[in-house]
Amino acid sequence: MELVHPDAVCFALTSRVVTADTRSVMNVTSQAFLAQLCRSPAANEAAVADNCRFDERASADRWQRFEDLLCGLIADPSVIALPDWAEANRLNLERYCEVPTSTVPNAWLDINRGAWLTPSGNQDLIRFEVLTRPLAASRLTADGLEQLLARADQGDSDALQAAAQFFEAWNLRRDARPTFAAFLDEVKAEVEADDWPHALRDRLGLGFYGRPGGNPLPVALMRYSLGEVLAAKAGRFLHTACALPTVLDGGMHEFFFPVPQEHTFGATLHLDPEQADTLTAEILHCRIDYQREHLWKLGVIDRPHGLRDAHLRQPRGSGAGRRTASISPAGWMVRPSQAPRTRQRAPPVQGPGARASGPIEPGDTREMLAWENSGFSLDAAVRVNAHDRAGLKRLLRYCAQPLYVRFVEHCRRLLPRTPCPLLFRAHSPSRRLGCPKGGW
Repeated sequence: MELVHPDAVCFALTSRVVTADTRSVMNVTSQAFLAQLCRSPAANEAAVADNCRFDERASADRWQRFEDLLCGLIADPSVIALPDWAEANRLNLERYCEVPTSTVPNAWLDINRGAWLTPSGNQDLIRFEVLTRPLAASRLTADGLEQLLARADQGDSDALQAAAQFFEAWNLRRDARPTFAAFLDEVKAEVEADDWPHALRDRLGLGFYGRPGGNPLPVALMRYSLGEVLAAKAGRFLHTACALPTVLDGGMHEFFFPVPQEHTFGATLHLDPEQADTLTAEILHCRIDYQREHLWKLGVIDRPHGLRDAHLRQPRGSGAGRRTASISPAGWMVRPSQAPRTRQRAPPVQGPGARASGPIEPGDTREMLAWENSGFSLDAAVRVNAHDRAGLKRLLRYCAQPLYVRFVEHCRRLLPRTPCPLLFRAHSPSRRLGCPKGGW
C-alpha cells in the first residue's frame, strides 16, 4: 500500500502549475470552494467538504477525473456552486463506481493502486442490504420472502426453485460497484441483539437508512467469507479484491468518515451521539453474487436514528476511542482490536509564534515516551524517490510551513470546528497562523 503525506489530496489538487488551462484554474477554485463550504452553518454540507479535504486515500488522478467532470458543468471556471459539485459527484459515481458488471470500477484499476489491500486469512464479513427493489421486482413482500426461504430450508422443491430465481433476478439487477463491508467479529454484539437492524444500522453509520418521515425499509444481513470475495476476484480477473474506502467511492455524504492515512482500514461513524468515540473497521471489496446461504437475517428499519445536524459535529470531531486494527505478517488486518486508544494531554507546546516559557521538562519527556502512541517515531516506509517531482514538491511545501501552522492544521483535522487545545499568543494576526477569523 502506498503511503502518502497526510495532506496529499490537498497538495495534489493545488500544487500543479497554474496556467491559462481551465483545468489548472479549476484545481485552485475547487480548494477555495471546499474551504468555504467547510464553514457552512449546515453541518451536513460542512461534513461533505471535510470529507473531500481530509480524504488521504483518493489518488490525484482520481481527483483529476472528478474535476474534469466538474469542468464540464460550470460556465464560469472561477465559480463553483454546491449543486455543481453534487452533480459532478453523481456523474463520478455513475461513470466510475456504479458501473455495469461488464465494466471494472475505478477502485480495482491502477488509478486506485495506492488504496489497494492485500488480504490473507478467511474472516467472515457482513453487509447491510435494503430489499425494497429486489422484493418489488420479484413481486414479494418481506413476510412472503421469509416464508419462502423457510419452506426452501425445509426442502420444499418448489420453494427451492423460487428462492433460486429470486437471488438470480437480484444478482442480474445489481451493478459492479465496490461493496462496503465490516468484520463480523467486531459487530457481533449488534448482530446478536434483539433489535439488530437498528443496532447494526447505527454501528455501521448507515444514516441514510431510516430518515425521519421515511417508509419502513425491509433489510437483509448478508454474511460471507473473505475467501468467497477472493474467488469472485479471480473469476473477474481483477488485480485486487479489497481496498480502502475513499470519498470518491460514495463518501460524499455527512456519514462518511475519512480516516487518516496511517490507519490501514476505513471506519464507520456511529450514529448514537452517546457512542461517538466508537469507530468500526470497514473495507471495500469487489462484488460477489449472492446465494441463499449468504442471506443470514431479515428485518425492518422503521424508526430514524438519533444523529441530527446539531449532534453531527461531535462524532465527526471525536478522535478518542478509535479502535486500531491488528496487522498480520501478510499485511492484512486480522481483526479490530478491542482496546481503544487513550488520549493523553501533552505538556504545554512551545513554538516560534508562542510565548516562551522554557523547554519540556525531563519528567514530561519520559512520561510522553511511555505513552502507547508517543509520537516519537519514524516510519521508514514513507519515502520520496529522487525523481518524484510531485512528492518532492509536497515535502518542501510541508517543510516550509512554520511549526505552529502545521500543528494548528493537525488539531483542525482531528477536532473540526471545536476549540483548539492550544492557545497561541503571537504578534502576527491570527490569519497568518492559519486560523479562521475569530478562531474556532
